[in-house]
Amino acid sequence: GNAIGPDLTALNDKSPAAMLVAILDPNRAVEDRFVQYLATMKDGSTLAGKIESETSTSVTLVGVDAVKRQLLRSELASIRSTGLSLMPEGLEATLDDQKLADVIAYVARAGSPPKQIAGNEPKLIEPAGDGTLLLPAQSAEIYGGRLTFETPFQNLGFWERSDDQARWAIRVDVPGRYLVEIDYACGNTAANSFAIQADRSELKAVVTPTGAWEKFQTRAVGFVDLRKGHHRLSVRADGKLSGSLMDLRSVRLSLPRTPAAAQTVSAGADGSISLAAAAGRGVGPSIKYMPEWHAYGWFTAKDQVEWDVQVEKAGVYEVILDWSVSDADAGKPFSFEIAGARVSGKVKSTGSWELFQQAPVGRVELKSGKHTAKFAPAENFEKGALLDLREVRLVPAR
Repeated sequence: GNAIGPDLTALNDKSPAAMLVAILDPNRAVEDRFVQYLATMKDGSTLAGKIESETSTSVTLVGVDAVKRQLLRSELASIRSTGLSLMPEGLEATLDDQKLADVIAYVARAGSPPKQIAGNEPKLIEPAGDGTLLLPAQSAEIYGGRLTFETPFQNLGFWERSDDQARWAIRVDVPGRYLVEIDYACGNTAANSFAIQADRSELKAVVTPTGAWEKFQTRAVGFVDLRKGHHRLSVRADGKLSGSLMDLRSVRLSLPRTPAAAQTVSAGADGSISLAAAAGRGVGPSIKYMPEWHAYGWFTAKDQVEWDVQVEKAGVYEVILDWSVSDADAGKPFSFEIAGARVSGKVKSTGSWELFQQAPVGRVELKSGKHTAKFAPAENFEKGALLDLREVRLVPAR
């Protein structure tokens, strides 16, 4: 055969179901670099193939015979994408059931095994009770020339080559559209791109610098649609890298939540109290809960969020805010109050409304008992919004 298609040994999802779809319906999902183009020359002849390279004066096509043909733009009448894969349809007609099964089994076994690195122990990721999937770096399969697992921050690091890739085996119990969040750090300002692929979905995003390689933050990067069953999720660079891609600590997949009915929030096993947006009440004329982001948005000067809180252990608690806001809307004063204690400040920019960040904003001293907590603007403002609020977390101070 000729090497003109994708490397099957590097496929992310080698499940029999995925392989069968790829063989029976090759045009369902086609990478841009493997799309077939049709070139018509001025002399009336036509050529088909994928685009290997382009310059200002020529286009190089590679046909199914793997022969490269350089076409001068001066001799080219037109060139258009067919939207189809180079792989022909009807391949199954030339294979009986056993041969088709043999092909699928061969591809599933092919390829290099993942690296073996101290502290890295790949395993199946199973969903929590609410369907959430947390994919830590230590559970990933690691591939590529440089990518490795770093124990100090429990992250994937030295992500410097295009063949570096992390994969997780996951089990999805509830089908649906999942919000994808990454916990990462990046001291590189090159704005490299990355791709996350799972099941039949792929999303691409640009790595936003966090300011330092030791400064981790959580960012929502988009959505993937997942069917019920076992899948593999991969993270890789999208294109040539300039410097390192990022240090990745985890990937989190979660389904949209709806605000809970009135309830009292209490401490978790670690003693911290999570005042999540979904557990709070949005009060005011404009505020809205955004299930896809698990946050309250449209936060005007007349809006606020309230929680009923049961404090079991009196003491000093660190207040950690989880929020997003654009550069244009940042800087508005906020106030958090509970049991007579108050923390205030100005909302700092996170870079965009899609980029959530966590940071401590102060401390409160609480007595045990039931209290009402409130997050609200500290001053009136006419335009814009205060922030998108995902959580206020109270953590026992050390």
